[in-house]
This record gives sequence, C-alpha cells and structure tokens, in this order.
Amino acid sequence: MKSGKTGVWFWMVIDEYKKRAGCGSSLRMIERKVVHVKRVVKWGKRIMKGGGKGWDTRLGEVVCLLHDVGRFPQSLYGTFNDGKSINHAKVGRKMFMDSELNDEWTKAVTGTP
Repeated sequence: MKSGKTGVWFWMVIDEYKKRAGCGSSLRMIERKVVHVKRVVKWGKRIMKGGGKGWDTRLGEVVCLLHDVGRFPQSLYGTFNDGKSINHAKVGRKMFMDSELNDEWTKAVTGTP
C-alpha cells in the first residue's frame, strides 16, 4: 500500500495500538483489522480502475486506508461493537483531525494552497 505520509501515519497508529494491546485478543483483533483494511484498499483500487475516469485514486486509496482507523483504539475494549465500547467513526475522525494530515488533506481536497 503506497499512501505517502498518510500510510506512514497509519502504520504508526497500528504500531502504537499493537504495543498498547500487548498480547492476546486485542492484538489478534488489530491484526484481523489490518488484513481487512488491506483488502479494502485492494478492492477499492480495483473498483476505481474499472470504474472509468474521474476517480481521484490517491484520495480514494487514502479513504480506503483510513475508513476503520478508529477500530484500533476500539480493539482495546475487546470488541468492535460501537454500542459496547466507543464509536469507532467518531474516534477515527478525531484521530485524523488531531493529526498533521488534517491540514494537508484539507488543502488537497479544497484546492487551497
């Protein structure tokens, strides 16, 4: 998965939560979610490639990569059930908004220099 700064940040998040998880079920949950995200990126690329022109494939790949980033902190609760732990979408959004990537992607999407 090539995603530049976003990919580097994503893998730093993974490493951080793997360390927090230690060993056991939370670590296995993280590893399963990494496999899932890789599949989403792979299929997202295929869909964009087969879907004709007009796709911003870089942005599409980033969306695929980050769509479940809030699941990694959620894994520490031992569940991926938002109702029994934290709302992974809200947590993922906050993680992204608090990161250095927020400004970079806001500029890219809006065309702001």
